[in-house]
Amino acid sequence: MKRLSILFLGLALTLGLALAQDTGGETGGSTTGGMSETGGSSTGGSSTGGSSTGGETGGSQSGQSIADIVSGDSQFSTLLDALTAAGLAEEFSSGGPYTVFAPTNEAFEALPSDELNAILGDLDQLANLLQNHVVSGEYPASEVTGFSEVLMLNGQTLPISTSSGSPMIGDATITSTDITASNGVIHVIDTVLLPSSAGSSTGGSSTGGSSTGGSSTGGSTGGSN
Repeated sequence: MKRLSILFLGLALTLGLALAQDTGGETGGSTTGGMSETGGSSTGGSSTGGSSTGGETGGSQSGQSIADIVSGDSQFSTLLDALTAAGLAEEFSSGGPYTVFAPTNEAFEALPSDELNAILGDLDQLANLLQNHVVSGEYPASEVTGFSEVLMLNGQTLPISTSSGSPMIGDATITSTDITASNGVIHVIDTVLLPSSAGSSTGGSSTGGSSTGGSSTGGSTGGSN
């Protein structure tokens, strides 16, 4: 009887150890599987997040300069030609930081052809026009929409409005925002911002423009006058 008891006890211990090992293996496998699934989910989430951001804001291209982004996007081919003709492409490759309100090809095409040709044929007018689309400093849409006006590089002050439901600068609607470059940020607009004849004197004396960091530009413009 004693020997039978010892045999039964040994058998019970053996079965217990086997069950414990099986349970541990299943638990370990389940844990490993969970980690793998979680990792996969995280990777998928990251990809989705990047795509969503790109759709809403036009994407972040921080490794490229403003000039690089403009030259690589077909909707800005007219703007690129204008920057090159005015000798400003190099400035937007290495200078800055700048906030650029970039008109699309369609925006340029909406101008009367004789007016557009006159601007493109006069380098001084062209440079003035292009500077009327640029603010000194880097301002994302969240900051731009908080301003009542901004001071452009040519010294002209343009109003910022959100009353129509879409953010606007002057007469142009901002259609896409926060395309981030290594030397600033681009906001896409649907209308060319034509400078007024009194733009430089108005901009130079503007107080509101200083909120965008453009006061030094305005001051120097006023001084040259």
